[in-house]
Amino acid sequence: MGKRAGQPRRHSLSGCADSPDAEGAALPCDFKFGATYTKGDAGLGSVEGGADYLAVWLGTYSKKFGTGFNRYHHGHMLDRVKRFNATAVFYAYLIAMLARHTQGLHDCDVKGAHSLCVHGADFIRRKEALILDTYEHYANETAKRLGDDAQVIWLMEPDWHQYSAPTQRGGGLRQRTMVTLFGRMVARIKRHLPKAKISFDISPWVNDQEAWLRPFLERCEIDYMHTSG
Repeated sequence: MGKRAGQPRRHSLSGCADSPDAEGAALPCDFKFGATYTKGDAGLGSVEGGADYLAVWLGTYSKKFGTGFNRYHHGHMLDRVKRFNATAVFYAYLIAMLARHTQGLHDCDVKGAHSLCVHGADFIRRKEALILDTYEHYANETAKRLGDDAQVIWLMEPDWHQYSAPTQRGGGLRQRTMVTLFGRMVARIKRHLPKAKISFDISPWVNDQEAWLRPFLERCEIDYMHTSG
């Protein structure tokens, strides 16, 4: 939804005809179909057949490029997006990927203490500059291939809420810290892709959704919401 002067930005999860906009007009339902890009041409047939988007995970590790932009993987995917006039969708799981490959941390659903649910917040405190630089790196490389007017969709940080958990060593990140960091990550993206669309991760296990979501929705540039996992 557009933002009126002096009013907080409105967000809608459905965008369907039973959810009127600020002026009371009905919005049409719109369903999009896409495919996840993997190595080689996997997913290509779907794009040729008329898929709307092609999705890829950021931060996947390679010996040559580390957790950075891989021109043989991410670059090849963006070539397909451009060729078939599809939309690029990024699973931006960058904090977890960086922590996994630089500190040996693993996802919270893997048994053991060396987990993102224990050491993730501390990793963010120590490596914020690396996180921000990595976001900018991917945005810059994407703009080189698609142009700075590309409306790439960024599905930001799956399981973002886990970094605020009391299980974190040294305490979870404060919400205002997370709001500020989220805004900085988005700013690094928009420095190179000003028309990028930002999606915020829904953590359905959070009991008080309004208290968790409202500060982000009011202070950050968020276009969509998503869940993943």
